[in-house]
Amino acid sequence: MPNTNLEELRRKNIQRNRDLLKSLKLDQISDSLSRVTKPKIQNSGKASSARNKKPPQAPIRRSQRLNLTPEAKELHRVREEEIERERLREKRVNELRQTKLIGNYSLFDILAEKSLGNLKYESRVLKIDPNFDESILENKTEDTDRKREDLDILARLLALGGRYSAGDFYETIELVDSGNHQPLRDLRKEFNSLTLNKRFEPSKVKLVNQRITSILFHPAQDDRLVFAGDTNGTLGIWAVDSSNADDDIPVITTIKPHGRTISRITEMPSSPNRIVSVSYDGSARMMDIHKQTSIELFSVSDQDGETLGISDVNVHLSTPQSLVVSTLEGHLFQCDTRAPKTTITYLSLLRLHDKKIGGFSINPNREYQIATASLDRTFRIWDLRYISQRNSYSDIDDKLRSPHLYGSYSSRLSVSNVDWNSSNRLVCNGYDDQINIFDLSGDHHYYSDINQWGKSYVPVFEGSPKNTTGNIRSVNSIHHNCQSGRWVSILKARWQMRPADSFQKFVIANMRRSFDIYSQHGELIANLKAPEMTAVPAVVSFHPSQNWIIGGTSSGKVFLWE
Repeated sequence: MPNTNLEELRRKNIQRNRDLLKSLKLDQISDSLSRVTKPKIQNSGKASSARNKKPPQAPIRRSQRLNLTPEAKELHRVREEEIERERLREKRVNELRQTKLIGNYSLFDILAEKSLGNLKYESRVLKIDPNFDESILENKTEDTDRKREDLDILARLLALGGRYSAGDFYETIELVDSGNHQPLRDLRKEFNSLTLNKRFEPSKVKLVNQRITSILFHPAQDDRLVFAGDTNGTLGIWAVDSSNADDDIPVITTIKPHGRTISRITEMPSSPNRIVSVSYDGSARMMDIHKQTSIELFSVSDQDGETLGISDVNVHLSTPQSLVVSTLEGHLFQCDTRAPKTTITYLSLLRLHDKKIGGFSINPNREYQIATASLDRTFRIWDLRYISQRNSYSDIDDKLRSPHLYGSYSSRLSVSNVDWNSSNRLVCNGYDDQINIFDLSGDHHYYSDINQWGKSYVPVFEGSPKNTTGNIRSVNSIHHNCQSGRWVSILKARWQMRPADSFQKFVIANMRRSFDIYSQHGELIANLKAPEMTAVPAVVSFHPSQNWIIGGTSSGKVFLWE
């Protein structure tokens, strides 16, 4: 009976608790909380997938060499050795291409490819592989055909070379300021009548493959020749008045006499068949058009045997077999082309500047007087008759001698070039954007006639210092943009050497893709331009006697005005 009462009491308590909870409405509160906190089913799947996503594994690298058979390992080793040998050979070939040629060659041997500018037969000339048997190539039909074409090209050049002799230019060489000068207005009219040579498309007259750094207009008037050198050491020769079977293609021969930039090309006045070229590779070579040869004249190096690059060369007019040469380190020396090939000794050099000589010129009336333009921002005039170590103005203690210094002109920036005409006017230009004309003829009150200066003379004018620093003053200064930049060759003003009209004038390239021609008094004669001139003809040259002008561009093309 007691158990029955307890059970009844327990049920009542349970029922009372239920009633109490129901009165508090806890079920509704619980449902609302569940709806707020319960995550959405669709999002939970994505989150879980993102949490469980594993990063991609990189492919496992396993060495195939470990699984190679002995035969496969040997093949692998041989292949690696071949690759290394080819790499070393290519490196050696590139080095040989940039070095000077040693010895004498026929023009056939140093013919160059027009596309790349490399030697066509470099295995023969550069001695890349001493064990290579050239007889293997003799029986190849395509090689034989190519040689036949090359010989045909040289035959045309040989035909031209046989027509030249010193007598052909006698009247021109002797004619210096004879007769009366034409009035300036008539000369302007003549130059305004000049036209761009349109026999060939300008885009097809491409003499070399790289940027032109030197150019020469040969003195011949009938069978004209133009020579151009580039940064690759390649020399292009254009027979202007010759023609191929296809008249639309100019006759151009390309050879590679040097390993680096050809800095200057000049002809030998006593032998028009002979052309001299000098280069940054430290060598000078003479090409004989008639004999079809390229002869090494000399090479120059410093005290340590390192090559000294050559920046310019000129020929003595009274001793036409003698060359005067300048270097990239400020030296000057002389060389006789009749002597056997020699190496110029360092102590035989003269010290004129401590930095590069960009260009120099010889007084046409006095071969012992020269003018130099340098990277050290000066233009100087020297007398080669008095040479001594005591004349040196150098800060370099190399025991080299120097000629007597008449005086100098100082510029704000480097002086690129100086040129001297037969009337004793000098023109120089540089990166200060000025063309300066100097009158040393005695006509101007600044100076007496330079032809009368003694070997220890120092010119002084009123207001100038009584020393050789800044005592040379220009009589005319012309503003001219000379900022050629990296991809255009340095602009250099050049006189016409022996003008047939007796009117002294010089030409310089204009950065607006044209030519500017000035008189020796600084008067602008003409500005030659044409739509076909699509690049700056930075490297320019007059024909020595005729009013024809040639200019070379950074792409190896030339423009001829005639």
